Amino acid sequence: MKRIFTLVAFALFTKMAAGQIDIEVVLNSPLDNSVLGPTVPFAFDITVTNTGTVPISTNDTLFYIPTLDGYHLSLGSSFIQFFTIQGLAVGASANFTHSYNGLTVPGASTQTYEFCGIVGVKETELNISNNQDCHNIFYDPNGVSIDENFILANLKPVNTSYFSNGTLFVRVANMDVRAAELSVIDLTGKVVYSQVLETSNFELKSDISLNLPRGIYLVNIRSDKAQYGSRKIIVQ
Repeated sequence: MKRIFTLVAFALFTKMAAGQIDIEVVLNSPLDNSVLGPTVPFAFDITVTNTGTVPISTNDTLFYIPTLDGYHLSLGSSFIQFFTIQGLAVGASANFTHSYNGLTVPGASTQTYEFCGIVGVKETELNISNNQDCHNIFYDPNGVSIDENFILANLKPVNTSYFSNGTLFVRVANMDVRAAELSVIDLTGKVVYSQVLETSNFELKSDISLNLPRGIYLVNIRSDKAQYGSRKIIVQ
Protein backbone atom coordinates (compact mmCIF):
# COMPACT_ATOMS: atom_id res chain seq x y z
CA MET A 1 0.00 0.00 0.00
CA LYS A 2 1.19 3.51 -0.82
CA ARG A 3 -0.01 6.75 0.67
CA ILE A 4 -2.24 8.82 -1.57
CA PHE A 5 -2.96 12.52 -1.53
CA THR A 6 -6.66 12.39 -2.22
CA LEU A 7 -7.72 15.98 -2.71
CA VAL A 8 -4.56 17.00 -4.55
CA ALA A 9 -4.82 14.01 -6.87
CA PHE A 10 -8.40 14.85 -7.69
CA ALA A 11 -7.54 18.48 -8.37
CA LEU A 12 -4.88 17.45 -10.87
CA PHE A 13 -7.37 15.23 -12.63
CA THR A 14 -9.96 17.92 -13.29
CA LYS A 15 -10.68 20.52 -15.92
CA MET A 16 -12.82 23.60 -15.95
CA ALA A 17 -16.51 23.14 -16.76
CA ALA A 18 -19.58 25.31 -17.03
CA GLY A 19 -22.06 25.12 -14.15
CA GLN A 20 -21.43 23.65 -10.76
CA ILE A 21 -20.37 20.01 -10.65
CA ASP A 22 -20.76 18.41 -7.22
CA ILE A 23 -20.90 14.75 -6.27
CA GLU A 24 -21.46 13.08 -2.92
CA VAL A 25 -20.46 9.57 -1.87
CA VAL A 26 -21.95 7.25 0.74
CA LEU A 27 -19.96 4.20 1.85
CA ASN A 28 -22.49 1.36 2.24
CA SER A 29 -19.98 -1.42 2.87
CA PRO A 30 -17.93 -2.33 4.79
CA LEU A 31 -20.21 -1.32 7.64
CA ASP A 32 -19.13 0.87 10.50
CA ASN A 33 -17.55 -1.25 13.29
CA SER A 34 -17.47 -4.37 11.12
CA VAL A 35 -14.68 -6.94 11.44
CA LEU A 36 -12.40 -7.65 8.47
CA GLY A 37 -9.48 -10.00 8.02
CA PRO A 38 -7.70 -12.25 5.50
CA THR A 39 -10.48 -14.89 5.62
CA VAL A 40 -13.50 -12.58 5.88
CA PRO A 41 -15.30 -11.84 2.57
CA PHE A 42 -16.55 -8.28 2.22
CA ALA A 43 -17.86 -5.85 -0.37
CA PHE A 44 -16.62 -2.37 -1.24
CA ASP A 45 -19.99 -0.74 -1.93
CA ILE A 46 -20.62 2.97 -2.51
CA THR A 47 -23.49 5.17 -3.71
CA VAL A 48 -22.60 8.28 -5.72
CA THR A 49 -25.14 11.13 -6.02
CA ASN A 50 -25.03 14.20 -8.26
CA THR A 51 -25.76 17.03 -5.79
CA GLY A 52 -24.65 19.76 -8.20
CA THR A 53 -26.68 22.11 -10.36
CA VAL A 54 -25.82 20.58 -13.74
CA PRO A 55 -25.97 17.01 -15.06
CA ILE A 56 -22.85 14.90 -15.29
CA SER A 57 -22.71 13.90 -18.95
CA THR A 58 -21.87 10.49 -20.38
CA ASN A 59 -18.57 11.99 -21.56
CA ASP A 60 -17.43 12.52 -17.96
CA THR A 61 -15.37 9.98 -16.09
CA LEU A 62 -16.10 9.03 -12.49
CA PHE A 63 -13.28 7.39 -10.59
CA TYR A 64 -13.38 5.86 -7.12
CA ILE A 65 -11.01 4.05 -4.78
CA PRO A 66 -10.97 2.36 -1.35
CA THR A 67 -8.41 3.48 1.23
CA LEU A 68 -7.31 2.28 4.65
CA ASP A 69 -6.03 4.95 7.06
CA GLY A 70 -5.23 7.15 4.06
CA TYR A 71 -3.34 4.45 2.15
CA HIS A 72 -4.36 3.31 -1.30
CA LEU A 73 -5.35 -0.38 -1.14
CA SER A 74 -3.79 -2.76 -3.61
CA LEU A 75 -4.54 -6.21 -5.00
CA GLY A 76 -1.20 -7.88 -5.50
CA SER A 77 1.03 -5.27 -7.14
CA SER A 78 -1.84 -3.23 -8.60
CA PHE A 79 -3.74 -0.41 -6.92
CA ILE A 80 -7.47 -0.94 -6.52
CA GLN A 81 -9.05 1.87 -8.52
CA PHE A 82 -12.07 2.07 -10.78
CA PHE A 83 -12.98 4.30 -13.71
CA THR A 84 -16.44 4.45 -15.27
CA ILE A 85 -18.07 6.58 -17.96
CA GLN A 86 -21.21 7.50 -16.06
CA GLY A 87 -23.88 10.10 -16.76
CA LEU A 88 -25.87 11.35 -13.78
CA ALA A 89 -28.80 13.75 -13.88
CA VAL A 90 -29.09 16.34 -11.13
CA GLY A 91 -30.22 14.50 -8.00
CA ALA A 92 -29.65 11.04 -9.51
CA SER A 93 -27.57 8.31 -7.88
CA ALA A 94 -25.52 5.32 -9.01
CA ASN A 95 -24.37 2.34 -6.96
CA PHE A 96 -21.07 0.48 -7.40
CA THR A 97 -20.17 -2.80 -5.70
CA HIS A 98 -17.01 -4.91 -5.76
CA SER A 99 -16.54 -8.11 -3.74
CA TYR A 100 -13.33 -9.41 -2.17
CA ASN A 101 -12.39 -12.63 -0.37
CA GLY A 102 -10.67 -10.82 2.49
CA LEU A 103 -8.44 -7.97 3.62
CA THR A 104 -4.75 -8.47 4.42
CA VAL A 105 -2.60 -5.83 6.10
CA PRO A 106 0.99 -7.19 6.18
CA GLY A 107 2.45 -7.22 9.70
CA ALA A 108 -0.62 -5.67 11.32
CA SER A 109 -2.06 -6.85 14.61
CA THR A 110 -5.67 -6.56 15.76
CA GLN A 111 -6.53 -2.88 15.60
CA THR A 112 -8.98 -0.27 14.31
CA TYR A 113 -8.56 1.32 10.88
CA GLU A 114 -10.45 4.00 8.98
CA PHE A 115 -11.81 2.52 5.75
CA CYS A 116 -12.89 5.15 3.18
CA GLY A 117 -14.50 5.30 -0.22
CA ILE A 118 -13.27 8.28 -2.26
CA VAL A 119 -14.81 9.51 -5.52
CA GLY A 120 -13.81 12.08 -8.10
CA VAL A 121 -15.06 13.32 -11.46
CA LYS A 122 -13.06 14.44 -14.46
CA GLU A 123 -14.84 17.80 -14.51
CA THR A 124 -13.94 20.50 -11.98
CA GLU A 125 -15.79 20.51 -8.66
CA LEU A 126 -16.13 23.59 -6.50
CA ASN A 127 -16.91 21.54 -3.39
CA ILE A 128 -14.87 18.41 -2.70
CA SER A 129 -15.66 18.16 1.03
CA ASN A 130 -18.28 15.45 0.39
CA ASN A 131 -16.17 13.31 -1.96
CA GLN A 132 -15.33 10.70 0.65
CA ASP A 133 -17.16 8.69 3.30
CA CYS A 134 -15.44 6.63 5.97
CA HIS A 135 -16.20 3.90 8.49
CA ASN A 136 -14.12 2.45 11.31
CA ILE A 137 -13.38 -1.26 10.90
CA PHE A 138 -11.76 -3.76 13.26
CA TYR A 139 -8.94 -5.66 11.59
CA ASP A 140 -8.15 -9.18 12.85
CA PRO A 141 -5.24 -10.94 11.09
CA ASN A 142 -6.72 -14.32 12.12
CA GLY A 143 -10.22 -13.62 10.83
CA VAL A 144 -13.27 -12.74 12.92
CA SER A 145 -12.30 -12.63 16.58
CA ILE A 146 -15.44 -10.88 17.82
CA ASP A 147 -18.63 -12.92 17.86
CA GLU A 148 -20.82 -11.77 14.96
CA ASN A 149 -24.00 -12.29 16.96
CA PHE A 150 -22.64 -9.95 19.64
CA ILE A 151 -21.91 -7.31 17.00
CA LEU A 152 -25.39 -7.57 15.48
CA ALA A 153 -27.03 -7.41 18.91
CA ASN A 154 -25.30 -4.10 19.56
CA LEU A 155 -25.79 -2.53 16.14
CA LYS A 156 -29.15 -1.20 14.99
CA PRO A 157 -30.33 -1.95 11.45
CA VAL A 158 -29.57 0.90 9.06
CA ASN A 159 -31.95 1.52 6.16
CA THR A 160 -30.37 3.61 3.38
CA SER A 161 -32.76 2.54 0.60
CA TYR A 162 -33.52 5.11 -2.10
CA PHE A 163 -35.47 5.52 -5.35
CA SER A 164 -34.02 6.89 -8.59
CA ASN A 165 -35.07 6.82 -12.26
CA GLY A 166 -37.74 4.15 -11.77
CA THR A 167 -35.55 1.83 -9.70
CA LEU A 168 -35.86 1.16 -5.97
CA PHE A 169 -32.42 0.46 -4.49
CA VAL A 170 -33.01 -1.59 -1.33
CA ARG A 171 -30.15 -1.22 1.16
CA VAL A 172 -30.58 -2.36 4.78
CA ALA A 173 -27.54 -3.29 6.90
CA ASN A 174 -27.11 -5.06 10.26
CA MET A 175 -29.96 -7.53 9.78
CA ASP A 176 -29.95 -10.73 11.82
CA VAL A 177 -32.75 -12.38 9.82
CA ARG A 178 -32.71 -14.54 6.70
CA ALA A 179 -35.44 -12.68 4.85
CA ALA A 180 -37.69 -9.63 4.99
CA GLU A 181 -40.82 -8.51 3.17
CA LEU A 182 -40.82 -5.34 1.09
CA SER A 183 -44.13 -3.57 0.48
CA VAL A 184 -44.90 -0.49 -1.64
CA ILE A 185 -48.09 1.25 -0.49
CA ASP A 186 -49.98 4.08 -2.21
CA LEU A 187 -51.70 6.98 -0.42
CA THR A 188 -54.96 5.03 -0.17
CA GLY A 189 -53.24 2.31 1.86
CA LYS A 190 -53.27 -0.21 -0.99
CA VAL A 191 -50.23 -2.47 -1.41
CA VAL A 192 -49.23 -2.04 -5.06
CA TYR A 193 -46.06 -4.12 -4.90
CA SER A 194 -44.65 -6.71 -2.50
CA GLN A 195 -41.74 -9.13 -2.50
CA VAL A 196 -39.87 -11.29 0.00
CA LEU A 197 -36.13 -10.60 -0.16
CA GLU A 198 -33.38 -12.77 1.28
CA THR A 199 -30.46 -11.31 3.21
CA SER A 200 -26.79 -12.05 2.57
CA ASN A 201 -23.95 -11.37 5.01
CA PHE A 202 -26.45 -9.67 7.35
CA GLU A 203 -27.47 -7.23 4.62
CA LEU A 204 -30.55 -6.79 2.47
CA LYS A 205 -29.64 -5.57 -0.99
CA SER A 206 -31.71 -5.56 -4.18
CA ASP A 207 -32.39 -3.30 -7.18
CA ILE A 208 -36.06 -3.39 -8.13
CA SER A 209 -37.61 -1.75 -11.21
CA LEU A 210 -41.00 -0.27 -10.31
CA ASN A 211 -43.50 0.50 -13.06
CA LEU A 212 -45.92 2.65 -11.07
CA PRO A 213 -48.24 5.55 -11.94
CA ARG A 214 -47.17 9.02 -10.93
CA GLY A 215 -47.66 9.70 -7.26
CA ILE A 216 -46.30 9.35 -3.74
CA TYR A 217 -45.70 5.93 -2.21
CA LEU A 218 -44.47 4.50 1.08
CA VAL A 219 -41.91 1.69 1.08
CA ASN A 220 -41.96 -0.60 4.14
CA ILE A 221 -39.46 -3.33 4.96
CA ARG A 222 -40.24 -5.72 7.79
CA SER A 223 -39.49 -9.20 9.09
CA ASP A 224 -40.98 -11.34 11.83
CA LYS A 225 -38.58 -9.61 14.22
CA ALA A 226 -38.74 -5.93 13.36
CA GLN A 227 -39.80 -3.08 11.11
CA TYR A 228 -36.79 -1.59 9.30
CA GLY A 229 -38.03 1.91 8.71
CA SER A 230 -40.13 3.42 5.94
CA ARG A 231 -39.14 5.41 2.90
CA LYS A 232 -41.28 7.88 0.94
CA ILE A 233 -40.73 7.76 -2.81
CA ILE A 234 -42.09 10.04 -5.51
CA VAL A 235 -42.79 8.67 -8.99
CA GLN A 236 -42.83 11.48 -11.54
